[in-house]
Amino acid sequence: MSQHKSQSISIKKKALSPKILYLYLTNRCFQTLVTKTAGDMNHLLFS
Repeated sequence: MSQHKSQSISIKKKALSPKILYLYLTNRCFQTLVTKTAGDMNHLLFS
């Protein structure tokens, strides 16, 4: 019983890690995009 439980937990972890990686990458891309957009806005406003 306990062995089966730990097996399902490891499967869940394996399924979770790509999702975390994906979220991390999209968050990084989003932050870069926001920073770039903010920089462009500043350039437009103050040029």
